[in-house]
Amino acid sequence: MIVKIHYGLGNQLYQYAFGKALSVRLNYELKLDTTFFNNNPTDKHPRLYQLDKFNIEAQLASPGEIQKYTQPTFIERRIRQVQRSLLPFYKQKIVKDSPVAPYDADVFKIKNDTYLFGYWHDARYFEDISDIIKKDLTFKDAPDALNKKYQDEIDACTSVSIHIRRGDYLHDAAIPKSFVDDQLQYYYKAIADIAGKVDSPVFYIFSDDPDWVLENFAIDHPCVYVRHNTELNAHDDLRLMTHCKHHITANSSFSWWGAWLAVNPDKIIIMPTKPLIYVPKGWMVI
Repeated sequence: MIVKIHYGLGNQLYQYAFGKALSVRLNYELKLDTTFFNNNPTDKHPRLYQLDKFNIEAQLASPGEIQKYTQPTFIERRIRQVQRSLLPFYKQKIVKDSPVAPYDADVFKIKNDTYLFGYWHDARYFEDISDIIKKDLTFKDAPDALNKKYQDEIDACTSVSIHIRRGDYLHDAAIPKSFVDDQLQYYYKAIADIAGKVDSPVFYIFSDDPDWVLENFAIDHPCVYVRHNTELNAHDDLRLMTHCKHHITANSSFSWWGAWLAVNPDKIIIMPTKPLIYVPKGWMVI
């Protein structure tokens, strides 16, 4: 069984957790296809394979194993076309997730000889093995000196992570022009909510557009703009987020993981209305 790993760190974590859940439940060996990261060196928003920063348990699939699925012969292509029209999705050689129904329990009926391609943005796939996933997603290496300084400060106060995602949202034609104003109003409302529930909060602000945030986002509470990490070491921002006591997420898989992996048992987590991804029990949507 091979799971394709692609795009940013938040997506990579979902793809791994989904694959691990299948591996545990079905007793299949999990292998990862990471070839996506060989093909985008000039991308304006470079994506790096970063699961190697965690204590995951999976092998990388060999080129030959990947080609078996991604470069079929003419006959194999015809067979797959027939299978797609006659067989349920879980009996096919290549299984993709659905953009309209991100969770489908029938995927647990797949055969071992299957290649899985998608985002799998739903924690219901792995909630029953959450302890295993959280153990796998511990960090291999200690933070560098600067990130350790931030981490110690976060540990010492009533820290609240705020993740503001802009990046690819700015170029999506499906997102209305009012999105930025609506987004800011969500954050201000969430900040007021948190400030009304905890004493002396300190807000740690993370973003893929830190310059814009510094110029356009100001709050009447102690705050720290975390600006030193980049996409190339996104795992360091994620680690800092997991140390925060409470969380205000964006519509983002990255900040979802920052909140989900956080260890504070009394954490308050707020997500935006109409989230793109699954809302665990106890999280607030505003």
